[in-house]
Amino acid sequence: MSKIINNKPLLIILAAGFIFKLLYLFVIGPGVFEHWTLATQDSHSYTNTFINLVNNGTYTHDQRFIDASYGRLPVVIFAWGIFYLLLGEAKAYIGLALFQIILDVIATYLVYKIFLKLFSDRTALIVSFVYAFFPLTLYFVVKTDTEYLSLFLIILVLHKLIYFENNLKNCLTLGFFLILGFYIREILLILIPLSVFYLWRNHQLSFSKYLGMFLFMLVLYLPWPVRNYMKSERLILIKPLSAGYADYQRDMLGYMYWLYAWHNDQPDDYLAYAYKLDSEIIFPDEVFETETEKQLAINTIQLARKCGTSFVEWQRDAGVKGKCYGCYDRLITRSFNILKKSYKTNHPFNYYIKVPVCNLKKAFFKTSLTYKNMAPEIPFRIFMGLRCFLIFTGLFACVVYWKKDYFKLSLIFFCSIYFLVTALLRQVEIRYLFQVDVLIILAATAFISEKFFRKRSEES
Repeated sequence: MSKIINNKPLLIILAAGFIFKLLYLFVIGPGVFEHWTLATQDSHSYTNTFINLVNNGTYTHDQRFIDASYGRLPVVIFAWGIFYLLLGEAKAYIGLALFQIILDVIATYLVYKIFLKLFSDRTALIVSFVYAFFPLTLYFVVKTDTEYLSLFLIILVLHKLIYFENNLKNCLTLGFFLILGFYIREILLILIPLSVFYLWRNHQLSFSKYLGMFLFMLVLYLPWPVRNYMKSERLILIKPLSAGYADYQRDMLGYMYWLYAWHNDQPDDYLAYAYKLDSEIIFPDEVFETETEKQLAINTIQLARKCGTSFVEWQRDAGVKGKCYGCYDRLITRSFNILKKSYKTNHPFNYYIKVPVCNLKKAFFKTSLTYKNMAPEIPFRIFMGLRCFLIFTGLFACVVYWKKDYFKLSLIFFCSIYFLVTALLRQVEIRYLFQVDVLIILAATAFISEKFFRKRSEES
């Protein structure tokens, strides 16, 4: 603490970042952005789970579907739930937002320490300043969702690795952070092999320390799949693909997986077939090999409109009356899987190369919002252009500074997430890339700072 107090520039950055986020929470957000909210589309699945747990004793966000009991991991649920118990439902969102803002002050300090070990104090201060005022962090830090807590956990793990000391206590602490990451968001499991890679390359840990760390992690992890098995008599290691959402049961997932096999943009027009019942069902001829396949797609959509669990749920959300049977979900899903498999077999280049590359291009050069009135268009375009420049600069910096731990870890993590989103998940949303974008932009900031001040020093 004394080091922070004695470092006045750092203290100013931490205080200014904290105040700016408070202004965003209470003044800028509500006053500037039309779609301002402390929640996201997924927030109700976390908040409803805690409310149902308190009121009904059931850990689920939708009591109609058994999979909703395993659909959400517990950290965000209980983080919001603590403030729900203390402040009530309406103010719980503000309570969690304030808590995350405090965590972000800590994260800013951790960023400073990480770069202080790699570069000069001046560069570390500049990087921490950029982190403290980065707009996307500002946006996500006040939301009830996994995005900000995931970023905080990633920074915490990177700090732990870079300042790692070779003893059992640090191994167990790291293991705790890694499993905590899993309980925030399952994608953070990627941090486990990343951390093991780093320890193997940089620290000669004994077998007993590795064993102790993994056994400790296993003990922390096991309650989740054991609880799931006891409740469902199924082995659910992480969560169902649908996360228990009524509108993303297997009929809709099968449809989306087929669309994402050949479609490289937001397939909203095709997804609208679920609830626009008077629209003609038309797909591009080139995605089918035969007229039979084309007819199979049309027939499956027509069947799903009447009997698909999620299709009918989408109709209800759109104000269309319908009764959900769900008795043909298996047949609907199987039909879409047949279409997807056929496309993969007959168009391997498009499936494995063209679509992922188009997704990658969209991930790098995103310039528009799905909901146009969420932010002013021109400032958003300027910001996203700056983001693109900084990402490419940061990737270059990771190559230049490959031997420095932060850059190596960030590049590997960045590539892993971008590959997962663009080639496997194929649903490109900025929130899925937010955390790794921040890491790479910080790398770019450090690179620019070092080059700029080195040049200034040489000129003087």
